[in-house]
Amino acid sequence: MFIETLNNGIQVIGEQIDSVSSTTIGVWAKSGSLYENQNEGGISHFIEHMIFKGTQKRSASDIAFEMDAIGGQINAFTAKECTCFYVKTISDYADEATEVLCDIVCSSVFDPKEMEKEKGVVIEEIGMVEDTPEDYVHDLLAESYYRDYPLARPILGTRESVKSITRDMIIDYMNRHYISDNIIVSIVGKFDKGNMLKLLEKDLSCIKGKKAEPLEIAFKPQKNSIFKKKDTEQTHICLALPGYKMEDDRTYSLIALSNLFGGGMSSRLFQNIREKNGLVYSVYSYISSYSHVGMFGIYAGTNDNQAQKVVDLIYKEIDDIKKNSFNKDEFLRAKQQMKASYIMGLESTFNRMNALGKALLLQEKIRTVEETIEKIEAVNIDDVEKILPEVFDTENICSSVIGKSELKI
Repeated sequence: MFIETLNNGIQVIGEQIDSVSSTTIGVWAKSGSLYENQNEGGISHFIEHMIFKGTQKRSASDIAFEMDAIGGQINAFTAKECTCFYVKTISDYADEATEVLCDIVCSSVFDPKEMEKEKGVVIEEIGMVEDTPEDYVHDLLAESYYRDYPLARPILGTRESVKSITRDMIIDYMNRHYISDNIIVSIVGKFDKGNMLKLLEKDLSCIKGKKAEPLEIAFKPQKNSIFKKKDTEQTHICLALPGYKMEDDRTYSLIALSNLFGGGMSSRLFQNIREKNGLVYSVYSYISSYSHVGMFGIYAGTNDNQAQKVVDLIYKEIDDIKKNSFNKDEFLRAKQQMKASYIMGLESTFNRMNALGKALLLQEKIRTVEETIEKIEAVNIDDVEKILPEVFDTENICSSVIGKSELKI
């Protein structure tokens, strides 16, 4: 693994794996709803869409045809605090794929006519999310938990905010955020390091070497709830409790706790709410960690008539684990789950590109595979027991519910 810095200040992290025949390259930017002001809702995600609609030398169809001609994949995703544009191709065509990737990042034209068409696409995407309550309830949970903090805003924006985006707003936003201090490149697979660095030096020279404005963070969880009345077959329930930021070592303990509490078929939530009582098809817990804050989430979907009982059972499980902790077998299963999930994820060049890029961009440091496994192995029962009262602080629990009836939470 290596980390190099281009002349304009962009950092490049790479991992060469000669045993594979593909290469995955990602250009990462600190761009997401966390960085948008009140008038820019959804602009990061809209830029992700528009970047594929044509550059100064390629039309949208040219981009598609060129990538298909080399059997490559080009795509992107936007999260709350980052956007990633990536290509995956067989290693013989890594240079060609990299040039196309850099072209869309540096030279997209943001044609106003294409923008108006794409606004319609994004508005349809918003509608699709709202029509999928098991997804939408998580957006509402972020709104409930983070309230006035920017992470509360949906990645897609709102219909109103998307309609108001102009080309001038995009250019201004990119001038502020698509700068060398906010961008890194992550490469994993089979490639020639020297040649790849030369290509990136040339093709990303358009990125200006500027310093980013630091984010001011002030957030403390407070009890809050959101209910959306909807005539659905199921009532969708989400609960949020305190979590930890990415670089906090307690995150490893929290992952273990989530695994044993609601992370798999042997977890307490699954066994006691689905298997023993037959009240749900889906029930689970998860963690959501960002560079400055974090959240521990719980989800359940159930019939309206059973919804309150499900909430009560979740509380019962929380109370039980706070009072009586957990046994050694539960802990060892949860820890093995965490280790296996991490190791199996390393088998994909995309997953490795994703992990390296996200870590360097948002945490500004990298742990090797060996160091990460050491951190996982070091987690013990005492570490997990120590965070129980911090995480399961139900005095400040937040919730979101979509369904026919309000619930007592």
